[in-house]
Amino acid sequence: MQFKSRKDILLANKNNKQNFINLLGQRLVENGYQILNAAGDADTLIVSTALESSLENDVVIVGEDTDLLVLLCFHQLRSDYDVFFYTETSKNARTWSTKSLKRVLGDRSEVLPVLHAISGCDTTSRLYGIGKSNAFSRLTEPSFCMESLQKFNTVDLQQNDVISAGLEVIYLYGGVPLEGLDLLRLRLYTNKSITGNKMVQVKSLPPTSDAASFHVMRTYYQCQEWINLNTNSMDPLCWGWTLRDNKLMPITSSLPPAPENLLKIIHCNCKSNCDSRRCTCRKHGLSCSVGCGQCRGTTCTNSSIEESESSGSDDTVLQ
Repeated sequence: MQFKSRKDILLANKNNKQNFINLLGQRLVENGYQILNAAGDADTLIVSTALESSLENDVVIVGEDTDLLVLLCFHQLRSDYDVFFYTETSKNARTWSTKSLKRVLGDRSEVLPVLHAISGCDTTSRLYGIGKSNAFSRLTEPSFCMESLQKFNTVDLQQNDVISAGLEVIYLYGGVPLEGLDLLRLRLYTNKSITGNKMVQVKSLPPTSDAASFHVMRTYYQCQEWINLNTNSMDPLCWGWTLRDNKLMPITSSLPPAPENLLKIIHCNCKSNCDSRRCTCRKHGLSCSVGCGQCRGTTCTNSSIEESESSGSDDTVLQ
């Protein structure tokens, strides 16, 4: 039977997706293909299988996930054979030699996983205004914090050491050494307020040091998953995650979004769903809070609770 709806609608249901995988796997086996089912992260299984096969012959991986190319460059073996990454879009197709990429990148290939994770991947938030091209282009700068980024490859690093190294993220926002995220955040806010003619959006500022600390811990956890190819035994609940309704959810911050007296000043009394710029909280770039008259920060589309439940993809923004 031909499915006539959109693919993403069908696969959004986890049961549909698993049934489709089972059906496809069965048909492939019947036609003489070997298949492997990933119990955890499929990317790490793909990479480990490709590297094992590359000991005897060249291998081609067909995919469109950036994670695959990053992991292949990091784990590329010094063997006689190569692993090629083939990706195809509606406009063109391209093949990458990971052996050549590793040779060109040199030592910089060692920090690809952390730079990819800290700027946003499937399990970590992206930094507002910091795209992939911006983050990776900084690798060419001699003053970039390579030493701090390389610490994310270290096994069993202490939380304080991880956070200290990760907060070097200020360089991505044009910060200077020893300035710190909170001071940089204040400096940029002051500069935008003085020179701009529009209200400063909170999301356009660097994250607070508290929010960034949790983001950094999740980045380290993800890096260890990638580096150890899914054999990582770390507890995610110790690295920026919490359990909610039996699901892992990111801890966005341990502090309120603003001082209590300020939250009492900025609130809304929307009778609808707080989904337009007429909502005072949304207009100021804040989530609705318990101080709001109708929604109480729990029953509208501008609620921080709803935002946290939809997090965990590349489109999530760390504020």
